[in-house]
Amino acid sequence: MAREGNDPILAAAMPAPESEWTARMVADAAEAGNATAIAIFERVGRAVGYALGSTANVLNLPLYVVAGGLSNAWDLFAPAMFAEMRRCSYVYRPTAAAAGDPLDTPGKSFVRRAELGSDAGILGACLIPFTRDEDALGRRAVSSVTS
Repeated sequence: MAREGNDPILAAAMPAPESEWTARMVADAAEAGNATAIAIFERVGRAVGYALGSTANVLNLPLYVVAGGLSNAWDLFAPAMFAEMRRCSYVYRPTAAAAGDPLDTPGKSFVRRAELGSDAGILGACLIPFTRDEDALGRRAVSSVTS
């Protein structure tokens, strides 16, 4: 939508004619009430909701965490994401946790924004050298069989 340039308000918001749109620029436009930018984040929300809903149908996990740069725009896409999850997931629909339910509520599915937002990945990468626990690194020690 934004790339096609069919919104004069978004086009006017471009800092320079040759520059590219960034997610932050579209988010700023959505927060300012631009209908095209809002529609872009609703579309993002539906796509993320479909992906998480499909994942819930297969794995039925109690917690799904949205992290990375996308989580910075949580308020813009989350309503559409939750609506799509309820629409497409036969697992999430009946198990969706209500706002305020504690995370340890049995039988409930939670979707949360990562508390560290877009810093979660870099922090995790920084911690790798400080752990000696191979299971924490996702590797399994292979024991040799002695005869």
